[in-house]
Formats: sequence, C-alpha cells, structure tokens
Amino acid sequence: MGCEDLIVVTGGAGFIARCVVRELNLKNITRIVLFDKYDALTLQNLENLRGLSFSSLESSETLEAFLETEKDQIKCVIHLGANSSTTGTDARDYLENNYELSKLLVDFCLEEKIRFIYASSASIYGDSAQEFDDDPKKFAENRPLNLYAWSKYLFDQYIYENGLENSVLGLRLFNVFGQDRSKGDMQCIVTKAFDKILLKKKMEIFDVESSRDFVFVKDVARFIVESIHKPSYGIVNFGSGKATTFKEVCEMVYEAMEQSPYFEEISIPAQLMGKYQYYTRSNNNRLTEMLKKHRYNFSFTPLRDAIKDTVVELKGLLCI
Repeated sequence: MGCEDLIVVTGGAGFIARCVVRELNLKNITRIVLFDKYDALTLQNLENLRGLSFSSLESSETLEAFLETEKDQIKCVIHLGANSSTTGTDARDYLENNYELSKLLVDFCLEEKIRFIYASSASIYGDSAQEFDDDPKKFAENRPLNLYAWSKYLFDQYIYENGLENSVLGLRLFNVFGQDRSKGDMQCIVTKAFDKILLKKKMEIFDVESSRDFVFVKDVARFIVESIHKPSYGIVNFGSGKATTFKEVCEMVYEAMEQSPYFEEISIPAQLMGKYQYYTRSNNNRLTEMLKKHRYNFSFTPLRDAIKDTVVELKGLLCI
C-alpha cells in the first residue's frame, strides 16, 4: 500500500474506525479522511481520535461532494458508519443512514472502480434456524428482529439482487468488543463489566442462558486493512466461530482485573423481548476459504487474551 493512497472511512469517530485508523497508521498510512455526523455523540467520541494520524474529520453532510471532487485520488472507502442501536424506533433514520447512504456509496465506488469494504451485521440472522450460514442461496431464510437488523438486511439484499457480491467486500460482524467508550448504552459486555467491577458492584446478567460469538475489534481492523489490496469479494461472516456465554466473558474480565466474580441474575428487559438474539456463532467456512485463497496473514486473537488487552486499555484511560 503506497503512502499516497487516500482512504475514506465513514463512522470515523467511532469504535471500529479508531482501530482501523490505528492499523493504517502502523503501515505508515496517514492520508485518511474520516466522515461522521457532527452531533453530540461524535463530539463525545473525539477522544477516540487522540494519538491518531489522519488528514481530517469531515461532516457526513459533505461526503457526497468530497467523493466527487477527490474520486481520482481515493483508493478505498471503508464504510463503518451506521445507526447501530438495536432498540431504536425511528425507521426513517435507519433507512436513510444505514440503507440509502450505503447504496449511494457502493454505487459510486463501483462506478469509479474504488475498493468498497463495508460492515454488515450478524443481526440479520435474527432467530432464523439456518445456523448462521452466509451462503447467498440461504439469505432469504433470515429473520431480522429489529430495525437495525432490517436496515442491514436490506443493504445486503441490494448487493445480492444487483449482482454486486463479486465486486465488494462485506463483513457480517458478530459481537465486536474492545475498548468502546464511544458507544454509550451500546457498549460491549467487557466494558460494562469493567465499570461494574471497578465500582465493586455486582454484574447483572440475564436469567436466560444466552451465548454470543465475540470478535475482537483489533482483529476486525487488521482484517479490513489487509483486505484493501486483496482481491477478496463477497459478504462473509466475521466472527471467532465460537459461542461463549455472557457469564463466561464476565468471569474472564474479573480474572483480568484480579477480582472475585459477583453476579446477580435479572430478567431480560421488556424492550429486548422479541428483539434479542439468544445465540450466535459464526459459520466461518467461506471466510476460511477466503483466507486461504488470498493468502491472508491473519488469525483470530484468543478470547481470554483479547479481554486482557481490553482491560489494560480501559485501565490506561483511568490515568489520562
């Protein structure tokens, strides 16, 4: 990757984008333009950008004009921006931000022959019984459970129905975790557990047995950056391939903080009833084929090691 490549990252002040920019910087890539909404959440998240090298942070409202002006310079668009709340009720917001904007970006990139990498979501599987299979032939079997999931489903469908799958790279992300102070109420279980333990409070977990596929944000970033110059295409699952209970994850956080576990079981909140995935596990068959075919230098970080890394980062923030 040349040092003059221009990389565009949407959702630029967010959780995953921070790690992508850091990974690009490690490869001496600093010609990066970030786009995000100029709203209260973005202002709160500016701390994410501390210590990173990039050209500028711009308002999402200027994205379309910027692309047209700089299209001859852009090597890749990494589309991470989205309304990621799973409990929202404003359908127009989800459709405009997660669907319409995504369509605009992919159409532009393919017209201008610009690499397009985007974040899909394992939420599109919902409570379907097809074992989280990313085979395009099984796409119609999926049953999204909330507006966020439906907005992601619709864009994946747009890719399939318009024959674009072999021209883009979409990562169907499972439960991404790491140091995610930027996500407010949507913080991952590791950050939430850290805060509870720090305050010597009990960790509340649902009284129903639920397991998720947890994937480390730094693994997501490493894969995205390595993919910029790989001829890898399609929409593929991106998770560890293992399901872990929330209680087990919390126990690893307690271990990393050298504290004794302290739990209380609670009922699942009413707003999550009927909208909650009780089990996820990535079927990585197609991802594994992609890694081998294109000779990626990639492997997933063991969960316990990733949690320890996250705890170290969270502790570091206490000293700032």
